[in-house]
Amino acid sequence: MIGGYRLQDGAPTAIRDCFQFNEYLEAKPIDKLQSGRFEIPLALVHDRFILAMGGKTTKIQGTRRCEALDTVTNHWFQIDSLPITCVSTTAVVMND
Repeated sequence: MIGGYRLQDGAPTAIRDCFQFNEYLEAKPIDKLQSGRFEIPLALVHDRFILAMGGKTTKIQGTRRCEALDTVTNHWFQIDSLPITCVSTTAVVMND
């Protein structure tokens, strides 16, 4: 589970929380996103990096910010931002 929101005073508040589920379906907290957001397009690259690209930071505001989770170290790091703000989109990885 990566990001999401909680309702605070009736409005969604972006969260940074991330959890990894094991084979017993138990949730274990991992490193938090550097920037809280929801409705995030995600993609797995090289079976190691999970990219979080854009997303919403409030009900009406999106972000261009991108970051990647190294699944070996469970650490998020910032990557290049998107050229435009994107929310509620889909991400895929295409091999050459």
